[in-house]
Amino acid sequence: MKKSYLSLTELILSLVLAIGVMTVFGACPAKEDGTWMNCHNAQLLCFALASVTAILSGAAFFLNKRMLTASLSAVSAVLAVVCFLVPGILVRMCMMTDMHCYTHLQPFTRIVAAVVCVVSAVNAFISFTKKI
Repeated sequence: MKKSYLSLTELILSLVLAIGVMTVFGACPAKEDGTWMNCHNAQLLCFALASVTAILSGAAFFLNKRMLTASLSAVSAVLAVVCFLVPGILVRMCMMTDMHCYTHLQPFTRIVAAVVCVVSAVNAFISFTKKI
């Protein structure tokens, strides 16, 4: 049974995105009074989107059906675009641009989400146009 290495690449990149936004490339820490900054919601939303993308990519890799892989990869590409737009556009970030969310979370999320989007779109196109 031949597996799609693009689906595996999607899965690995989605896991890198999900783990990265919750660890090293996360949002700003909590305030002194225990409340969270605005960017914490962006971190959680990026984690949720990356987790769903990883689940879809894993399903596309293990199920190995041509049209199902194309559909799941297309949905993964759309989710990656939404994840790209989350920090700073869909969800507000902190006020100062030298905060951790601007210097770590936003660039990491944008770069990895863009790569996931491209890989997912290529996988969807190849899976859709592939002959049986």
